Order: sequence, then C-alpha cells, then structure tokens
Amino acid sequence: MSQMSQMSQMSQMSQMSQMSRMSQMATSFTPTRPAPPPPTSGQASGSAGLPPIAQALKDHLAAYELSKASETVS
Repeated sequence: MSQMSQMSQMSQMSQMSQMSRMSQMATSFTPTRPAPPPPTSGQASGSAGLPPIAQALKDHLAAYELSKASETVS
C-alpha cells in the first residue's frame, strides 16, 4: 500500500516538473515578427470588404433562410 502511494506521488511529481518546464518554455517565447494590426470594425461587419466566395456564401445563406421562412408560413 505505502509503496503504491509512494510511486503515484513520484509520478505526480515528475508530471508536475514536466508541466512547469513546459510553462517556462511557453512564457519565454518571443515572436520573430510583430503581430499584424487588428482588423478595423468596418471590415468585420460590412459586406463590401468580403472576398467573392464569402459574399456568395452570405447571399446563398440569406436565400436559404428566406425559403425556409416562406415554407413555415404557408
């Protein structure tokens, strides 16, 4: 019994030391290039800045929702 609990404690300790080593590695990371600027609010909400595929998907979804809405009404 005591041997089993001792072994589990040792494995927990080794896992914890691995975790702390990994977190040290993660916190010491420095990016090689600066982050890109955040998108402006106009880009995210307006339909003018969408790529063609995104605009087509948006139109298709709108048409689909309209057809679903008309099905439930009748």
